[in-house]
This record gives sequence, structure tokens and C-alpha cells, in this order.
Amino acid sequence: MAIRLGTETAVYALSEGRQMPEFLSERQRRNLQKSDEEVRRRITLLQDFEFENGTSQRLKFSGDGQFLVVTGMYPPRCKVFELSQLGMKYERRLGSECVDLCPLTCDLGKMAFLLSDRTLELHAPYGTHYKVRVPTHGRSLAYDAGRCMLWTAAAHGEIHGLDLDAGSFVSSLLITDTENAHLKNIGLTRVQLAPLGLPLLAVGAEDGQTRFFDIRTKNAVAKLNGDAEITALAFDP
Repeated sequence: MAIRLGTETAVYALSEGRQMPEFLSERQRRNLQKSDEEVRRRITLLQDFEFENGTSQRLKFSGDGQFLVVTGMYPPRCKVFELSQLGMKYERRLGSECVDLCPLTCDLGKMAFLLSDRTLELHAPYGTHYKVRVPTHGRSLAYDAGRCMLWTAAAHGEIHGLDLDAGSFVSSLLITDTENAHLKNIGLTRVQLAPLGLPLLAVGAEDGQTRFFDIRTKNAVAKLNGDAEITALAFDP
């Protein structure tokens, strides 16, 4: 792809620019990128990223950065891409619209899909491995690999924990406040686990507050106030 810079806008020519020869080995490709600035700065497109009757809705990168999974409609399905090849590795159908997804391994061999019909689908390399119903409608997923626990932020002030070793739900974390009895009806929007194995779970809500739980004691330990609904959460690594 070539970039033509004008006075105010940039024009991207998809059929122009230096191309990487397909017959080169992986080592030769890396060496060429180091020695040739034009090749190093080229822009390449990921193929087959579109969906026939809709747009992509959720996407996640693998832990090693080599793969990308994206979900879309219609019909509900997911696509996994191998970024080194800039192409789709495989495609799978889902039982319902995907609300959120969570990689369980660094190579996307195992994944969890939270669906709009309250189903939690666990996938293995060969396809769908197991399905379970979430107690209430979920909105976000977070995976604690050290404890093999999958957390789901739900729509009514609860965080459900699924023990993947035991195959059953543990007691939920609850949003409680003695001064605000209505908090049990507040929808939770995002959940994020602290990095480096810290037992801290951050949960964002519709009321603009982010609450932090110690997952060992299942108690809330801190709270941050915001002005609007929480739509994304991330810890500084």
C-alpha cells in the first residue's frame, strides 16, 4: 500500500507500493525488513475481516500477539486470524450474539464466549467444549489464570465466578452499600483483573463508579467515583 500525501488529506493506494515476495522464508523476511526502509514502513491489510451481513463487534488479541479473534453478526460467529500470515485461520458459528469474549490461553486455543441468551460457551481447539447458563445476564468477562476462575460482570449488581476446575459457580461478589439500597439493581458494565497475579478485581458500573474487590476475601476494598457510565477498564502494567 502506498500513501500519497496531499495538502489536507492522505490518499491510500491499495494496489501500489513495495510487496513482500511470497517465496521468502521467515528469516529472509525479517532480514529484508531490517535492511529495506520501504518494506519496513509498508502497510498491509488483514484479509477476510468483514462479515457478510453485519460488522465486527468484539475483538481480542492473543497473549503472544500472534492471533486475533473477532466476533460479528449475522449469523453469530467468530473468526480467528493469524497475524503473521495476514489471513483467517478458522471460523466458527456461535449459538447467539456475542456480548463479550475472553481468551483462556495465549494462542487462542481455548476461549470463553459470553452470549446474549445468558449462555457461556467454552471453546477448545476442536470446537465447542462446554456450555453453561449464567445466573443473570452478563456484560463482561475476565479470566484469572492462576486460580482458573472466570468472572462475569452481570446486569444486577453481581459478579459471578465460574471455577473451571470444578465446573461450577462459586458464591457471587455483590455490590453493596448500607446507604444505598438500590445498588443491587445497578448494572455492571466492565470487569478487569489486576496484572502480575494480584488478587484484585476492578468492576465498572452504570453509576460511574469503579469498585475494587479482594477476590480472596470477596470484599470490596476501594472505590473510584466517575461522572458517567464506565465503558472500559485497564490496569497500568
